[in-house]
Amino acid sequence: MNDGCFHGEGILTFPNGNRYEGQFKNGLFHGRGTMHIAGGGSFTATFVEGKQEEGGYEFDDKLKYKEKRWKYCTAMDRRFQSEIVDGIPPAGATKMSDKRERSELPGGCYDCVDGYFDPKAGSVFSYDTKKVIRKPDDAEVLWIKAHCRIGHPDWNE
Repeated sequence: MNDGCFHGEGILTFPNGNRYEGQFKNGLFHGRGTMHIAGGGSFTATFVEGKQEEGGYEFDDKLKYKEKRWKYCTAMDRRFQSEIVDGIPPAGATKMSDKRERSELPGGCYDCVDGYFDPKAGSVFSYDTKKVIRKPDDAEVLWIKAHCRIGHPDWNE
């Protein structure tokens, strides 16, 4: 503290649970610091007298937010597949990560979220009923093989 103001290195915890760890000058964020968001994620930046000079947000699953060329919710980033399928919820109900229950994936098959693709059968099957959901076309099969999690070939044998 300097003249009743935060000054130097420290930690400030807010009533909502957010926590800033970093440098202060005359009561303002000044220098390098990280704001840890209650419930997940963090924002690390360099501040000059309370104003952000540079920095970025990182979700709790380590996905870094980018203002340009953002690949969130695209084929390149499947971590938020549930939002692609179910839609993005309204503000306040948004997710900080796409943690979800993972069904047991048969060996050599690909997780398509709504089911699993068995390349031997050439179809997507339901995790629950084990019945065919759909038969993907060649383009979808290529996409699945390039982007989806695959079950270890020795599993379930």
